[in-house]
Amino acid sequence: MQTAEQQSGSIRYVYDLDGADPASSAPSSAEVDVHAPAGNTVHAGVAVGGARACVALLRVPRGSVCNAADGGAERFFFVLDGCLTADIDGRLLKVPARHALHVPAAMPYVL
Repeated sequence: MQTAEQQSGSIRYVYDLDGADPASSAPSSAEVDVHAPAGNTVHAGVAVGGARACVALLRVPRGSVCNAADGGAERFFFVLDGCLTADIDGRLLKVPARHALHVPAAMPYVL
């Protein structure tokens, strides 16, 4: 069985979302997007996306706001620690740690 480090020279299928250099120049099965922190409105983390889904590890500073535009795809947010406040369809929702939030496709939201 190959480890993530042994994938060089072939298509990459394993992604270390917490790694120092997740965006490799090697061929990948998905697009990798690295978000650098900038103030309190931009989340820091890594997103790995394909044609229909996206998985991301984001570190969101307390009090930051994400005015997310409708991206077309449905989204799931799993809160590891703390609490997430979301505005979906005019409803203000609190998502505690160890809970998930589902945003249906094409629905605008604010985190």
